Amino acid sequence: MSTHGYKPPPKPVKLDVPASADDFESPKRKRRGNAPLPEISTDDFELPQRGDGVSGRDNDGDLRVYREAQRSYGKKRPDFPRDRLRRGPRRDIPPSQRPPRHIPSRQRRPAYQLNPMVKRITVLGIAGVTAIVVVILLAVHLMTDNAFAVYLDDRHMGYMNLLPDMDSESFHNFAISQLEFNLNAEVRVAERVRLRPGRAPASERLASGEMITRLTTGIYGFTVEIAAVDIYVNGSFEATLRSMADVEHLERMLQEPWHTAYTVRSEFVQDWELRPRFVDPTYQEFSTATDTQWRLERRKQVHVPYAVQPSENLGIIARNHGISLETILRDNPHINIHTILSIGQLLQIYTTRPLLSVRTFDYVNRIQPIPMPVQQVHNPSLAAATTRVVQYGRNGEEYAVTRITRVDGVLESEETLESRVISEPRMHIVEMGSPPPEGG
Repeated sequence: MSTHGYKPPPKPVKLDVPASADDFESPKRKRRGNAPLPEISTDDFELPQRGDGVSGRDNDGDLRVYREAQRSYGKKRPDFPRDRLRRGPRRDIPPSQRPPRHIPSRQRRPAYQLNPMVKRITVLGIAGVTAIVVVILLAVHLMTDNAFAVYLDDRHMGYMNLLPDMDSESFHNFAISQLEFNLNAEVRVAERVRLRPGRAPASERLASGEMITRLTTGIYGFTVEIAAVDIYVNGSFEATLRSMADVEHLERMLQEPWHTAYTVRSEFVQDWELRPRFVDPTYQEFSTATDTQWRLERRKQVHVPYAVQPSENLGIIARNHGISLETILRDNPHINIHTILSIGQLLQIYTTRPLLSVRTFDYVNRIQPIPMPVQQVHNPSLAAATTRVVQYGRNGEEYAVTRITRVDGVLESEETLESRVISEPRMHIVEMGSPPPEGG
């Protein structure tokens, strides 16, 4: 059998025989003829066995031997019996020759251990520091507010979750706005909401919406009064509306039907009085804007004195008031159909008028004619009852701003506020023949 340079490993060192340095000498070192390595014995290092209490991989005594040899002879690994690295007890060594499983502590390499007193003090110190930290955190937690205590005046209403940038005034206004939204009316409350920081368990803390509901409903919440507006016409009570918004809507419904494209403003003819007040939410006498409009537009038959305006006759007056000519003659027995009316003459017009009338003011800008003056000249040379135009006239023009006042659509007055002449009128001159002398 050819070994081809194979050299069997040396026999393992028995534990009961003192080891020498030759057992750990490299074959190459021997062939080079280097000086022999210093002898080592089991006194230089120990061979602890498995289960000796040493932590980590140092439980293997063979590995301890290898490490001691590596530290003694450099980084180069010496020839070491590979069978010495096997774990577990040697099977080829009789039990009687095996070393004891537990080597006495005096023969073992002592492990580093704390002094029991130092160890006890260290444990107590760590425990004390931990306890102090826990107490500080607990104190900070207990001293930190996690809720608002909500009071309605002096009555405690419960706890609410903390809200950023929330104070008593803003939360009170928020509650009032929510109450007005629910009741659809302006409200007035007698109490004030106050927030005070505090602590409460999670089971007792309410959300802001739940606290608003508690404040605005039930017998323990706000004492609420809602706004109302009483309407009086000529000192007589007519209706009660819920808010000023309803009153403004009613005024628009009463006035806008009489507006024209030139209407600048309008007002009520009668005494229109509004009296705000606050009533209980259970008040049942409210009226709507539509019902009040119908009530105020009820018409009644009345005799109205009317002053005749320029260029008016009985037919124009009847048409403007929506009545017949026979009705005017029946109500005014002192005139007839052939009567010539004078400006300012008073007539009794029997007409229907609503309880509340509307006066409108229209401002009209217009260009109106200036009548031309007419001059008549007697010419004896002309035959009687003949005329001859000497100069033809022409109407002028002027720019005028006129205010037209109407009551329920009926013309009341017309006034020129401003005028400016654009072109002057030209006189119209007419020659007339003189009548023949009497007795001629």
